[in-house]
Amino acid sequence: MSEIKRPADWQARQQALDPTQSFAVTAPAGSGKTGLLTQRVLTLLAKVKRPEEILCITFTRKAAAEMHSRILNAIRRAQTESEPANEYDRQTWLLAKQVLAQDTQYDWQLLVNPNRLRIQTIDSLCAYLVRHFPLQTGFGGMPDILDDASECYQQAVRKFLGLLRQSSPETDLLSKLLLHLDNDLNKLSLLLEALLSRRDQWLPYVVMADTKQLLQYIEQGLVAVITDNLTVAASAISYHGSELAQLADFAGQQLAEEKPDHPLNQCVGLTGLPNTTPDALPQWLALVELLITKDGSWRKSVTKTIGFPTGKTKAEKPYFKEMKQRLLGLIDALATQPGLAQQLANLRLLPPVHYQPKQGELLIALCQLLPLLVAQLMVTFTEQGKVDHTDINRAALAALGSEDAPTDLALVLDYRINHILVDEFQDTSKPQLTLLEKLTAGWQTGDGRSLFIVGDGMQSCYGFRDANVGIFLNARQHGIGSVALTPLSLTVNFRSQAKVIDWVNNTFQQSFPQQENIPLGAVSYAQSTAFNSALAGTAVECIGFHDEAGRQLEAAKTVDVVSQYLAASATDTIAILVRSRGHLRDIIAALQAAGIKWQATEIDPLASRAVIQDLLSLTRALLNSADKLAWLATLRAPWCGLSNDDLEVLAQTQGVTTVLSRLQDETVLAKLSRHGQQRLATVVPILQQVANQRQRKPFAQVLAGCWQQIGGEASLDHEQSRQEAEVFFATLCEYATSFAGLDLAAFENKLNRLYAQPDPDANPRVQIMTIHKAKGLEFDVVILPGLDKQPRADDKPLLVWQQFLSTTGDDHLLLSPVHAYEAQSDAIYDFIRHQQQQKQRLENTRLLYVAATRAIKKLYLLFNGKQQETSGEVKAPVASSLLATIWPAIKDQVSWQMAPTPLPSQSTAPGIDLSTGWRLPSHYQPPTQPYEQLLKAYRGEEFNDEENLPEMVWDEVPRHVGTVVHRALYHITLLGIEQIASQPQQYCQQRYTIWRNQLRQLGIAQDELTSACHQVKHAIENTLADPKAQWFLNHQHPASQCEYPLTLQMRDKTIHYVVDRTFIDPDTNIRWIIDYKTVQLAQAAAESIDHKIAAEVQQYRAQLKGYVQTFQVLGNEPIRAALYFTDIQHLAEVDC
Repeated sequence: MSEIKRPADWQARQQALDPTQSFAVTAPAGSGKTGLLTQRVLTLLAKVKRPEEILCITFTRKAAAEMHSRILNAIRRAQTESEPANEYDRQTWLLAKQVLAQDTQYDWQLLVNPNRLRIQTIDSLCAYLVRHFPLQTGFGGMPDILDDASECYQQAVRKFLGLLRQSSPETDLLSKLLLHLDNDLNKLSLLLEALLSRRDQWLPYVVMADTKQLLQYIEQGLVAVITDNLTVAASAISYHGSELAQLADFAGQQLAEEKPDHPLNQCVGLTGLPNTTPDALPQWLALVELLITKDGSWRKSVTKTIGFPTGKTKAEKPYFKEMKQRLLGLIDALATQPGLAQQLANLRLLPPVHYQPKQGELLIALCQLLPLLVAQLMVTFTEQGKVDHTDINRAALAALGSEDAPTDLALVLDYRINHILVDEFQDTSKPQLTLLEKLTAGWQTGDGRSLFIVGDGMQSCYGFRDANVGIFLNARQHGIGSVALTPLSLTVNFRSQAKVIDWVNNTFQQSFPQQENIPLGAVSYAQSTAFNSALAGTAVECIGFHDEAGRQLEAAKTVDVVSQYLAASATDTIAILVRSRGHLRDIIAALQAAGIKWQATEIDPLASRAVIQDLLSLTRALLNSADKLAWLATLRAPWCGLSNDDLEVLAQTQGVTTVLSRLQDETVLAKLSRHGQQRLATVVPILQQVANQRQRKPFAQVLAGCWQQIGGEASLDHEQSRQEAEVFFATLCEYATSFAGLDLAAFENKLNRLYAQPDPDANPRVQIMTIHKAKGLEFDVVILPGLDKQPRADDKPLLVWQQFLSTTGDDHLLLSPVHAYEAQSDAIYDFIRHQQQQKQRLENTRLLYVAATRAIKKLYLLFNGKQQETSGEVKAPVASSLLATIWPAIKDQVSWQMAPTPLPSQSTAPGIDLSTGWRLPSHYQPPTQPYEQLLKAYRGEEFNDEENLPEMVWDEVPRHVGTVVHRALYHITLLGIEQIASQPQQYCQQRYTIWRNQLRQLGIAQDELTSACHQVKHAIENTLADPKAQWFLNHQHPASQCEYPLTLQMRDKTIHYVVDRTFIDPDTNIRWIIDYKTVQLAQAAAESIDHKIAAEVQQYRAQLKGYVQTFQVLGNEPIRAALYFTDIQHLAEVDC
């Protein structure tokens, strides 16, 4: 029997399962963190009496769903499968067996009631607490929670700035603030909006009752910053302190007469290192002047300018020479300490401990104004019945009480939380830490409760969300609140092959800081050990381009790599990861030219898609008859497709003449081509009618009806375009449900923040995403292009602040307003900005580490380099680029490509095809629309039972199978059931890969993918073979619609329906409404099937009744509703 291969950190993994201890676990990339968390939860479940005693906190819904799924699958396997051979799987199986025993003893029925597992995101937990503490939070009823509250911020700022038109003390303060910004009102608005989005960080300090107290508090933080930095510097050079003091004393004495103002004069009489209080800072700066140059490098020569002359007398010369040699020797000794020169140079940037008078006055003004701004935001939230996550988190903290009077959670929740687990703790923010401290208030060692945090400081890359990796570093050293944490470290990487790990170790060991620094969030590198063997060949390639066409060469190389691996393997996954979406322009064009399809996650802005641009043009045209560009774009769109020559004729408007009026001028029409006249004969009457009657209905309905009538929907030849159009109209309904029209600017702003969904027909093996989106994922081959690019520079914010965690773990706030427009700088403001920039550069290193560790087999790093004009050497990359973080470690590994590789030709780039395949055929006739009663908006509101169902994230497979089956039936209906039903197996075979890709996209795990795909195939084959289904899927029926969206505006609520299938039977003139159900019934007994069908009918009767009542408003024909069960070919009519 072969010996079991255990990971090198096996002992630490076993220790982490001790339910009686609390741990802070460092889990680097690929170390099996999720598996460890799963085993820890199973261990705890086997010990507790109620599952609710365990709270597992994640930072994303996806992570929560994955954790839920893993735990439930482990329990299911323990119930149905035999003991595995693999050691990890066997241990998980044994732990799950113990959970089953506990489940039986206490009658949990976890597999039937999986919602008893408390696994949720931070935001979900806060919302949960708010719902259970209505009195403490002041909300009463639960408001709607906005994922994006930017529009509320804009409204609040607009109303707040209305104070400028009033006469009050606040008006004077606001005027002073505006003057400080050179009366740039737009700039002030943007800066205030940015402050509102992060108000949880500064508001607790700004609302201090005494502004002088706030200034004192901040100045205490400045003292702490100076003291902390001086203490660290003193510790680093303490061994040489006496020698340095003597040399500084010597230099000061030599400079005293000739340069009485020289900084080193303050060191005369110094016998040891200065103290570490702010008043000693001038002496420390003098010592810095002695050791390093202005650019922060160690001095290589010592001259009289810093107090080391050659000597005038014979007695002086040898002594002075000896002193020079002593200083150079001291510098050589200090230079052996990595990072010390930069540490000493940073002392020059330390701020003063007091504000300049004008800055102090402005800060006081802001402290008086900003609470009013937040109050206006609260009014805006109340008016709309909505809040953002920041307000929910604030309310959750309030609900938990204060440190002196904490809330007894057990009394309110009816159970006690005994064990808390937190994933991705390296990306925790200060408010989230406060929440955790309140949840664990009163916990003591040995009381049977435990706290388990898992993170990896090397992967902390969410500083833009106010994550502070220093919190994780501090927690490992000092614990959290009253809970002491035992630090553990995982070291084994189960993901990458050994050569990739060797390169990552060698490169990032040199690139990460050598020492941890809690205030800066500097994380030192921890080596990983490979669990997998090395593969043949080179694992990492660093390829540079410094030709004028470097970006095109880089894009061509990316395409070459992708093509190579697509051809070499049928399974290898390839990821192109970038820092920002803007870095992909050349690469996407090259992939398109090469005919390579890919899947992209939040890469393509929705507003950039053709269907959305056409819909926006139609929207602008209907809203403004004088918008010439919008009208011309509308006539160019696929539903009309006028040629450029015809558009030029229509564009020749004069005076107040509009394009629409010229479309009704026979003289103008006569100048158009015959083809153009044919097109306009169909489109113009519809546009004219809509323009004349636009005020009679809510604009969302007007636009949707117009788009369908002119052939907008019919011109879409791809399912993805239809889905994008649905998103457009769903978003439009949020902004244009009234008769007043549309706030176009707000609507476009919302569209610009949305992204197109991945193409379901694209190749899932090729993925494009940002590095942040790739976190937690893995790919066989990873390509990192554009590493030399730098991000867009940030505007200077109105207020800068920083949570400063000292080396002792004390928490301080640094806060400063921006300097006046006429001032060059402000020392405190500049120091905080510099600290933020340093943190960002440290985070850049971590971000590149995250990207590199996604690779399983092969890693490519691509970038452009600029050559020195004289020497021809490559310049170092700009400091803000990702490449700069590892440049010293890899610059000798770079393979520079000068010769142009084949570039994608401009002529091969995909263009717009103006053939009849791209636009509607000239014989197209608009569909007949049902009559709609305008009074429908004033009828009673219908409620749907499904609105009250919780989101079931723990068992995704049935829901996702249903989604794909619905898509497939939609596709079948549009293509024509009569053609597909004759060859169902061939159709299913052709679509099988697409269904598999769609299921994978929806998040189905690899081990469940084949089973889920078979369920889809079975449902479609069943349906295609059923004569009843062939009848109701026939698209030739009158008023035939699939996935038909209906929007019903009631008094204070908008109801959205999507009807799976509806049509009018031409033989009976009855409208049928059919809802598809994919529930698995075929294997059940006959009695059980009847019972389950009856239960489904009962569950969805109210929903179908809502459909029926909506269609009763739209027309007068009789209506029948039914559920169709794809698994058993059964059409169950529902009495509504």
